[in-house]
Amino acid sequence: MAVIKTGIVRFLVILGFVGMAGATAWAQTAGDAANTISYREFLQSLTPAERKMPINLVAAERYDAGQPLPASLEARASSQARSALNESAVYRIDGTATDALVSALSSLGIDPKFVSNSRPYVTAHLSPSSAMALAQSEAVFKITIVLGPTAQGQGSTLAAAAHRLDELYPVNQ
Repeated sequence: MAVIKTGIVRFLVILGFVGMAGATAWAQTAGDAANTISYREFLQSLTPAERKMPINLVAAERYDAGQPLPASLEARASSQARSALNESAVYRIDGTATDALVSALSSLGIDPKFVSNSRPYVTAHLSPSSAMALAQSEAVFKITIVLGPTAQGQGSTLAAAAHRLDELYPVNQ
């Protein structure tokens, strides 16, 4: 009889632990669900200035502020928030006129890298915080990051040597 009581007590203790673990996992899942929103809700919640910005930059800013994000953006935002919030990058700034864009940049103490003569855009090195500040300007329509090709073999002597191959290895010798 004592063996049966001991077995029942063990069973009840194990059942209690399993129940507590399940309740903890459920509470954690409910907490995660409360901290996420759908992608559509996220897009609808964007301010006019945030609509001018790249989505990944807005997501990183909101992640730092502890605001809810869609699950599809949360992982990317957490990694970007850790690595890129203090790094500057080259951005293309489209707006009403190049003069107005240059003026908006100069009010932030930023010199443009390139000013287009034919279209109303400029490029400039911006930090994420300066990009957010620039997006507040009425002269700015859209800010996009500039991703371009990089030189193959950049920083190595192999790239330079490839163009002088005939000098290094003369033909007929």
